[in-house]
Amino acid sequence: MTRERIDHLEEDDKHYKVPELEQLKPSDKSIILISAQGAGSGSTTLAYEIQRKFKKTTSKQVDLILIGKRVRDMADMHNETSAAGFDKVPPVKDFDSQIYGDANQHNGPVIIEGKHATSVGPNFLSGRETDIYPINLYVNDFISATRVLRREGAQLADLVLYPEKIIAYLSMIQERNSHIKSQVQDFSSFHIESTKRRNKVDTSVYSPQEIANIMFGDNSWLYSAPEWEIDALVKVITQLKQLQLDPRIQLEFKDLPHYQTNILAVEYNLTQRLAITKNQVGLAEIRKEIKNRLLEATFALLIQKIPRFFTKHQQRDGDHEITIDECSRKWTPEYYKLANIWPTLKSMVKGKTIIDPFAGSGVLINVIQSLELPESVTLADLSYPGGHTLNHTGHFYNPKLNSDMIKVMFDELPSWYKPNFVDRNSLFTTHDAQKMPFENRQFDLVVSDPPYGDNLKDGGIEFFIETLPEILRVTKEGAILIIPKKWIPILLEQKMRFDLLVEDMSGGNSKKPTVMIFAPKN
Repeated sequence: MTRERIDHLEEDDKHYKVPELEQLKPSDKSIILISAQGAGSGSTTLAYEIQRKFKKTTSKQVDLILIGKRVRDMADMHNETSAAGFDKVPPVKDFDSQIYGDANQHNGPVIIEGKHATSVGPNFLSGRETDIYPINLYVNDFISATRVLRREGAQLADLVLYPEKIIAYLSMIQERNSHIKSQVQDFSSFHIESTKRRNKVDTSVYSPQEIANIMFGDNSWLYSAPEWEIDALVKVITQLKQLQLDPRIQLEFKDLPHYQTNILAVEYNLTQRLAITKNQVGLAEIRKEIKNRLLEATFALLIQKIPRFFTKHQQRDGDHEITIDECSRKWTPEYYKLANIWPTLKSMVKGKTIIDPFAGSGVLINVIQSLELPESVTLADLSYPGGHTLNHTGHFYNPKLNSDMIKVMFDELPSWYKPNFVDRNSLFTTHDAQKMPFENRQFDLVVSDPPYGDNLKDGGIEFFIETLPEILRVTKEGAILIIPKKWIPILLEQKMRFDLLVEDMSGGNSKKPTVMIFAPKN
């Protein structure tokens, strides 16, 4: 293999980082304990997937014990008339003894799934000479809320158009988690030697199929797309098509070509390339293309439809609440405008450290970050907690929740298709763009869509001209800026140096055209 191909593989490996899970060594003595820390963690799905893997790889008969199902069966909860059926369930201590006693009696591998199984189970299994594999699953609270809603029948359009339901479930989940955390017992005394290594996996990132593959040491998906990957992509494409046709979404006519082109590209790559490719390098390339196309289709569809989440900070008792602000959608350019600057922007920000000093809810930088072009991004705005309130209403941007909302679109896909907006290289910070708390030349580039002053009293060309020296101070190379076309003559009169990168981002389709310029450092 050539050095060039090796470099290519090493670059793509970042898409396939897997959690540090103890590899399962299937034997008759294996007991897998699975616990979920939050609704929608996927513990039941993982239990069935591990059982399927056992049968496929070892032909062993695996006993699967779902504690929640066992409780429902004992209480006869399948019969709606038996509301008082819980009196048939033994006391907790006796119930646990029975559950884990059954596992001890089984001659082959056993999977036990249920709340606190990884903490309580080892205490009851300590008398058996066995290999215990504890797996704790947890999930992002926001993703957990949307999974619960989906399980109750909500469609993607419902989540986008009625985000108040997400907020309600999110608040409930967070309150419940806080209560459980304060009430749960310390189970450390139950830990035995074989469970010192506790596997913990975020199912907001990794699907149950991926987790099972990792535990069984199966990396065949690197060389051939598995059936579960194909099925997940088909499901997401179907959902995106349904969203386009949903009359409540009303996709902008000018955005439609970009959306449809990307959906067709995903379908082509899926059916004509991904499904037949058996080469690691080729597969990585196709997956990257599909991911980027899905991202572009998603932004085209939702960039102005997706709810913007804000946090209202109240001084009383340190309470805070999540709310939604509709007016910020007016400040975000239609996606077709951003699509027209894509080739130029991609080439200029690749591998750079960038900052957006007018980040707002983070849409522009999320678009750039989602394609994994820059080395790192920093989002800054006065309207973050600790700065000036948005429109003086007491509400602040919550870019983390805004990122999570977009991730919902990719929740059912394998990890290599999920966008990564907020990671260890990303930063949200509060500051005044005219007085930034950064060193000279700290960033390679500023990339921003500064306020035009059309919808807010703050902003406008005077503010932009006053801010520009400070913007350029913190950069090594200069600033890529999206501004109204009508500003150009005024900036020329001011003898401002800049290069015009894109003359009209709308391609002649806007009454208020915007341009993209590059203002060099010197």
